Amino acid sequence: MTAPVLHTKRLNFWGPEAGDRSAYAAFYASSDVTVGDYRGGRSAEEIDVILASDRAHWQRHGFVLSERVVA
Repeated sequence: MTAPVLHTKRLNFWGPEAGDRSAYAAFYASSDVTVGDYRGGRSAEEIDVILASDRAHWQRHGFVLSERVVA
């Protein structure tokens, strides 16, 4: 299944790709940020798990859920 790419006047929305790792790392880098289940200060290994999970979910379902459990 190829997930859709959505375009609006202000946004481009696509499924996570391997090349998005640096953006994931930047998003999860700050240890003093917590928004919902998005907790900062993640390790490189945790970020890799999150990205892989998001990519797999996108491929299966065409969207990504933001909630996940990372130990």
